[in-house]
Amino acid sequence: MPDARRYAEGTDVSVERSRAELETLLRKHGAKEFAVYTSDERTICMYRIAGAMVRHVVEYPHDLSRFQKRNALGTALLKPTQLVKAAEAEWRRRWRALVLVCKAKLEIVASGDSTFEREFMADMVLADGSSVAQALLPRLKEMYETGSMPDFPRLLLGPGT
Repeated sequence: MPDARRYAEGTDVSVERSRAELETLLRKHGAKEFAVYTSDERTICMYRIAGAMVRHVVEYPHDLSRFQKRNALGTALLKPTQLVKAAEAEWRRRWRALVLVCKAKLEIVASGDSTFEREFMADMVLADGSSVAQALLPRLKEMYETGSMPDFPRLLLGPGT
């Protein structure tokens, strides 16, 4: 069975166009204070919506070896310039995926079938600058590994509370 194509694989939509579409979509749903930070490593989008700060991070795919194709003898088939083009295509695909995810979440919230907090909780920013996911996932992993369920304040705030 052939591998299924990933969402937006092969898209020609530029990162800039996807970013603009995301900002337009978020503003349509009430986002304020939209900001974008871009480096060679990643792009960070932050905005205020429904009383919360939300942050999305899109990492640039720097591991070019994952795009390399090899023949039966193990000889690399793609040249360095082709690998860079493959990474840029993956960058565009990741941006399209972020737009799709946000669009779907905002639609289910708008329909009344979910809440903003439920759909965007993992990416909501806490007072210390971390996201809810960054704060909770290590504690959840520990809980599942040890089989012990800490009380909620300890789960949320960490040891020593």
